[in-house]
Amino acid sequence: MSAPAVSPQDRRDVDRAAGCLPGGRVWVYRHGGWQPGIVEQASGRAVMVTYRIVGQRGSRVDTVTAAYVAPRAGPDSFLDGGVCPRLEKLRAQPADASHVK
Repeated sequence: MSAPAVSPQDRRDVDRAAGCLPGGRVWVYRHGGWQPGIVEQASGRAVMVTYRIVGQRGSRVDTVTAAYVAPRAGPDSFLDGGVCPRLEKLRAQPADASHVK
């Protein structure tokens, strides 16, 4: 699982935040680096994510703009491994765009 190598300020491939679906795997740029995360909600301009800081225990929730989010293909043992019940409940919801305004 490798994080993006570019900083959010230098990204040129930024999609609208509305393209992020709840339960989707993402990288989120927080605390000076790309951290693995899961989308909670998205609007046209921002994404609410649950993420963990690599090397630390627990998770955090934050809202970021689209430049600070990138797709994540590989699994994360904490976020994707059934360790976090709140995220398991989120993943059980059908993925649709009805939440986007």
